[in-house]
Amino acid sequence: MITPRSWLAGLLLLTITASLAGCALVPARVDAPEAKTASSLPSDAEQLLTYILQARMLSPAAFTLEKDRVRAEFAVEKSSHRRVKLAILMALSPPALAPAALAEEAELQALLEPLAFGSSASPEPALRAIATLLQSVTQDRKRLREQLRDAVARGQATRREEASAQAEARILRIQVEDLEKKLNALKSIERSVTSRSTEGSVK
Repeated sequence: MITPRSWLAGLLLLTITASLAGCALVPARVDAPEAKTASSLPSDAEQLLTYILQARMLSPAAFTLEKDRVRAEFAVEKSSHRRVKLAILMALSPPALAPAALAEEAELQALLEPLAFGSSASPEPALRAIATLLQSVTQDRKRLREQLRDAVARGQATRREEASAQAEARILRIQVEDLEKKLNALKSIERSVTSRSTEGSVK
């Protein structure tokens, strides 16, 4: 069964892989030994690729602890790498209940906006690509949540209308039954009067 976490993780993996493939097309500079040394180290995108795979394997309790740890690290140093790392964990988190969902959504938006909309310089294009993808996913999630909320509200309104109609139907049924009882009583009185009149004429 495909879960929201595995689906989103797959999108992130594809995004990072595409970014890495794009970077591989850029010719390397052979006249800068320091650049060669730096390229031998894992890039931010490669580290995040490994991190996503590890995060998917965590138990719910361990995942919560890891998210709290990364949030604390980001509070100390608000680097682009830690920003995207925390955003990934928040996006992979199971859906929260309102109003907690609204608070997490606002926090995730605040994390992604500096990278996704270019107000903060990113050390790697892959980080900006991941942030843009997460921004899009977050907006889609918000739109779906609003649609669900509207559908629930419409359903509740419909149930209220149905309950009101049923109550009115019960009242009308009671009124009809009461009228039938009164009509039967009148008919009974009429039969009684008619019977007495007939008996009197016979005498």
